[in-house]
Amino acid sequence: MRCGWFRIRSGSLSQVRSRFPEVQRDIDDIRIRLIAIEEDLAEVALARLRDAIDDGGSSPVLDERRVTRARRAIEKAIVLLGDAGGTDLDDV
Repeated sequence: MRCGWFRIRSGSLSQVRSRFPEVQRDIDDIRIRLIAIEEDLAEVALARLRDAIDDGGSSPVLDERRVTRARRAIEKAIVLLGDAGGTDLDDV
């Protein structure tokens, strides 16, 4: 179920989740995918750092910084989607 057709006011996300459990399931599904993406980005960043050390170049280091910034943005999204009374994904 897509819920992009309405705006959620600050503080009302938990109300929407309690009234529409399918929204919570959708949000949890997205969080699970974001966690997998965050883990993939972390692996890519480490690989770029290893390549930079092996090659002695600076280009992969700049690339690693860009990947790390993207990973941090994903981490923020995971936290934002999870902090309004959502389910604990450790149990999923």
